[in-house]
Amino acid sequence: MNGFMTLGMETFDASIASGMSPDAAASAAGDAMGTAATDLGFPPDMVADGVASGMETFADAIAGGASPTEAFNAAVSDVPPAVTEAFDAGTMEGISPEAMAEFNADMMEAMPADAMGGMSAPMMEAMPPMAMGGMDAPMMEAMPADAM
Repeated sequence: MNGFMTLGMETFDASIASGMSPDAAASAAGDAMGTAATDLGFPPDMVADGVASGMETFADAIAGGASPTEAFNAAVSDVPPAVTEAFDAGTMEGISPEAMAEFNADMMEAMPADAMGGMSAPMMEAMPPMAMGGMDAPMMEAMPADAM
């Protein structure tokens, strides 16, 4: 689980423990993860879309009979694909190397190959080895030579 997911789960669990409703706890967790992502350089519109997608998944899971914890886990799992689908080379250029440390293989696998055109050497150095498992040949081909 990456830092964003850990932050989200910790915020959700603490919010539930303090007496918040599951909806309010999920919203608080989404806000915490969104703030952390924006602070690391992720574009605010992309973050807002990811949080909105996660909240929709949470509501759908609750409506389908899931427990609050199951619904929150489903929501957190939904966010990486929703966010990475919006990536392109320009978006990738705006991501800080510190933010790359939060990427995992699922996030990389969901990302379009052309987004790799915005990679830099400091970003690659900061990416955890497990995230590399989500990369394929078209991604590597799209990456600038000086990023490798």
